Amino acid sequence: GFAGGASQTGTDARTRTLRLKPAVLAYGSFPTNATTSNLAQRNVHATPTTVSGAFLIGTTTHHAFHVCTIVPSRDTNSNQIDGFILRDGRAVGNPMGVPQDPPQSNVGGGVVLLEPEWKGLDVPVVSVIQNCIIRNNIAQLGGGVGCNNFAQARPRPTIRATFVVDNEAVGSIGDDPIGDPAAIPAGGGLYFHVSSAELVSSVVAGNETDGNGGGLAIARAGVIDLVNSTVTENVADGFGGGVSAPSIFGSSATFRSSIVYFNTSSDTTVFRKQFSNNGGPLSAEAADYSCIQGTIPASLGVGNIDSNPMLASTNPGAGNLRSIPLGYALACGSPCVHGGDPDASLIPDDLYDVDNDNDLAEETPTMIRATRVRACRVDIGADESALFISCPGDADGDGTVGPADLALVLGAWGTSNPLYDFNCDGIVNGADSSVVLGGWGPCCPSSGGGSSMMGEGGEGSEGSDESPIDPWSLALWLGFSDIAE
Repeated sequence: GFAGGASQTGTDARTRTLRLKPAVLAYGSFPTNATTSNLAQRNVHATPTTVSGAFLIGTTTHHAFHVCTIVPSRDTNSNQIDGFILRDGRAVGNPMGVPQDPPQSNVGGGVVLLEPEWKGLDVPVVSVIQNCIIRNNIAQLGGGVGCNNFAQARPRPTIRATFVVDNEAVGSIGDDPIGDPAAIPAGGGLYFHVSSAELVSSVVAGNETDGNGGGLAIARAGVIDLVNSTVTENVADGFGGGVSAPSIFGSSATFRSSIVYFNTSSDTTVFRKQFSNNGGPLSAEAADYSCIQGTIPASLGVGNIDSNPMLASTNPGAGNLRSIPLGYALACGSPCVHGGDPDASLIPDDLYDVDNDNDLAEETPTMIRATRVRACRVDIGADESALFISCPGDADGDGTVGPADLALVLGAWGTSNPLYDFNCDGIVNGADSSVVLGGWGPCCPSSGGGSSMMGEGGEGSEGSDESPIDPWSLALWLGFSDIAE
């Protein structure tokens, strides 16, 4: 079940939607018999609350236009949908006689963000989507999430710790055209028009379009900032398999500590298949400390790499998708481990409390609500690896290699336990104890004495009894496919 002030509206079955009103926070995915007072116990991967746009009329399956409709809020009165699977919406045109704005009826099969009802460029508009899975939706613009804004007030959708997977943006279904015949389909996963969107600790994967922007499409002065996110295995028949942001129309995309890899499109270079400006000039400093496939222009930014990010495994889930969430974690030996921006202050604060620990000043947690910076430097992508390779031999993750770490290695001697197999050869043995001995002593810089795997004052810092290795990472490295928090 869920708690909050959302409501289901609409008398015609196709226009019925979970409508999120201004300043409303809706929470889902509580365990059975749980109380709504403890938000931290929610888990969209283990005890999901699913909202589907599919319904039966007789024996025929039909679909609502939008699974969720978000009415924008002003500034600090943000609204928030948190902890839901949103699936099976079909935003494929405006029904005759229904009083609905035509530009929106073909936008956002999973989630549509409506235009603000007020005017003025100086009015912030904030809507939050976090801890959600948005999948199996179809629209002409933004299969998973769409915002086709024409108002002066610029919406600021913020998407955190969310998976946008297996959605489509199409111009027709079979031989039947849908939506606006003049609009080119765009944004298999997400579409933002005259919007300033933010994607943090999120995954955009396995989406497709017969237009531009298999993963994300940014249009008409739209802006998207990706921080510690993963955009992979999306497909576009037009420009930008990963991200399409036509700079000739004032659109832009920036990447920080993010993965954009294995996306495909009709662009002529591997790099443009990941990030296309649809023929316009690239923006300077548009990416820093990111893993982007193809020859990366030097003008794009600093610290970028073109190396296989080594995601955990293909481990197919539905269709050809990786399993959620562990299929998008970083495998042993990934070049993305500790390759992110060394300035942790640039990671957005957890303003909307992804992990519900009431700490809004910490860095936004990972795609699975785990602590973001677990070693000396952040990883690239939506995940944080369980292997602390910048602190070799630190088996207990306390920032210092010492007797406790050696004891853990000796206790796992002869096993294949990957937490103590530092050289990844499949067995814990003398080579791993040598890593411990070679790394003896403090290994993470800190101020004021002592070392911290999380940064000063962070969870898991020196003096804490909590291990920074979370159960999801344990599941990954121990070979389990599912685990409940």
